[in-house]
Amino acid sequence: MSNQRGGKPADQEIAAERIKEARQLNRSINATLARILADLQAGRLDEVRDLAVKQKQLETAIAQAQKLEAEFNERFGTGIESDEIDIERARFEIGCRLARIRRCCREKGLPAADEGD
Repeated sequence: MSNQRGGKPADQEIAAERIKEARQLNRSINATLARILADLQAGRLDEVRDLAVKQKQLETAIAQAQKLEAEFNERFGTGIESDEIDIERARFEIGCRLARIRRCCREKGLPAADEGD
């Protein structure tokens, strides 16, 4: 799954809910398998039908999560190849913010850190 953040909160919530459902189904399958093993050892075979249903539900949930991730990445990108950080732009913006802070400090009579140099 992608670690990409972005998109509408509703899109993120839907994708998170699908993943949560897939995990719950996985836990349920594990519990079912444990019961099946116990039943097999005791000679009972009723739980085998339940396993096929749970497996189909898990496959559906995983396919839905993968589809939602693909749609999300198509809409917002993966963030891997694009959106590189523009270091020069970041330096400029930080410089502007520092200048505003220095100006504010001087107006209030506080010495700026660079005045002692």
